Amino acid sequence: MRGLGLVVSLACVVRAAEVPDAAKADAPETRVVAVSVGELQVGDGTSHSPGVLLLKDGVVEAAGGADLAIPDAAERWAYPAAVLTPWLVDPRVEVDLLPAEAGKPETVMLTAADARPSFDPWLEQVREQGIGAACLVPRGTSGVLGRTATVATNGPGAGGAELLGGATSLVFRLSPAAPGSAVRAAQRQALTTLLDDARKYRDERKKEEDAKEKPKRGAPRARYAVGRPATKDEDDEKERSEAKEVVLLVLDGKLPLRAWADRDDDVDAMLAVARERRLTLILDGCRDGASVAALIGESQAPVVLDPLSSPAREIDDLIPDPDLVPTLVRAGARIAVTGGGAWPHGPFSLRAAAALLASQGLPHDQAIAAMTGVAAEAAGVRDRFTLTKGTPARLLLWDGDPLDPATSILKRLEPQDVKLAPEIAP
Repeated sequence: MRGLGLVVSLACVVRAAEVPDAAKADAPETRVVAVSVGELQVGDGTSHSPGVLLLKDGVVEAAGGADLAIPDAAERWAYPAAVLTPWLVDPRVEVDLLPAEAGKPETVMLTAADARPSFDPWLEQVREQGIGAACLVPRGTSGVLGRTATVATNGPGAGGAELLGGATSLVFRLSPAAPGSAVRAAQRQALTTLLDDARKYRDERKKEEDAKEKPKRGAPRARYAVGRPATKDEDDEKERSEAKEVVLLVLDGKLPLRAWADRDDDVDAMLAVARERRLTLILDGCRDGASVAALIGESQAPVVLDPLSSPAREIDDLIPDPDLVPTLVRAGARIAVTGGGAWPHGPFSLRAAAALLASQGLPHDQAIAAMTGVAAEAAGVRDRFTLTKGTPARLLLWDGDPLDPATSILKRLEPQDVKLAPEIAP
């Protein structure tokens, strides 16, 4: 019997050894491409001149200089005069809320999916500019929570557009009223109250769930009769509960808190809230941020700057600070840039805004990152728009410096292009 068992085992080994050879014959061949360019911008603030990007089946395998090891079997594409970058991202495009959403005190929902037909033609135009994603931010009033939505223009959907999940961050905009305003202090307190209420809601819900698992004799009947239409109070209670569920995502680190604040004391307060509660924070605005630049740099939270937009009428004292950018750079802050303004115009000024930041002291490689990798993080789509290992290859080839308005896009490449279409090679 032991001998028979040995024969059977050996037979299984032989058959198992035969399977991989057959599988290899039918398996699609891995496609490895080495793209050589005059300058490679990774999108994280680093670059290589000249540079080589190694791709395997449309995914970045490695990025480096001319000395990067290239497999013998790799296809070689050479663009010696071109600059290679990830697709661009605008981390803030302001969109008006639907009237029904604008009055909700607890939260507002940017219904980008419902408004999709009107976005599609715009997304095609944005795509032509090399912008791969735009974060749609509700233009609600200050002191109100809102949910952002990020739309990718180079996704797999119809026309290349794709709504990236649900909310990509929870935005809280603080009033830019004059220093010492009681309004801003009240809004900061309101935010901390919302966070605390959500935590209490979770604790109470946990107690209710535990009580359901251990029912007691004589327990009260259900509060609402089955089949009875909900009252307005019940509907309001449901909406408040849904809002708290979203806030819980922020408390659990699953959704970033986007603090849109211009005044230095507001920025300081938002940094403290994020630090004490261990939240993932995105800073937006920060016109008065030079005095708290060290804290911003220490936090490593991405900072969305809007250099092309003029301050609103109520913040005339917040004139553009020529020292803001160099001060943030010295503090090690991670800067993202937006084209500024409301939908649909903002993204078309994205490159000009990045170029302006560069002229104000943002190093060139960081200016590219401000509209690629760091901008993507500020848009809630981290690691999607850099050329780091394991990232699907979304590439732009330029005939010069992307910060120069005279520069044009030579090619727009996506993972499926690099993997399947040899005709796009030079």
